[in-house]
Amino acid sequence: MKKTEKIICDRDIILGLIADYVEGPRLGSSKGMRSSFATDAVMTSGNDISKMEGMFSFVDDSQAYPDITYAVRLLYVSGSIANAVVDVNGWGKDIYEDIFTFAKTRDGWKIVSKTYRLVRD
Repeated sequence: MKKTEKIICDRDIILGLIADYVEGPRLGSSKGMRSSFATDAVMTSGNDISKMEGMFSFVDDSQAYPDITYAVRLLYVSGSIANAVVDVNGWGKDIYEDIFTFAKTRDGWKIVSKTYRLVRD
């Protein structure tokens, strides 16, 4: 496989992880999104760092947001690491900017961190 083909394949896998992440709030269930994250993944909004379990519980305890949309503004893949900037609209009335870090682990590509900010509420 050529290096360019490998990068395209990796990009497709990462884009699938982002889609699975957004599907959680769309359905009101964290079941499908959990596998996108490494078991020790963390998230922060700049105030504190926490494990993903808090977000999973929040998604499970919230209503579904079937109209949620997202746009991948940036996706950068470099070997076994990657970053993505994703705009998420319609999680309630809020708009978020999520910055994900990915790593290619023994289990394949996984989200290892999520940093987010509320753009508009």
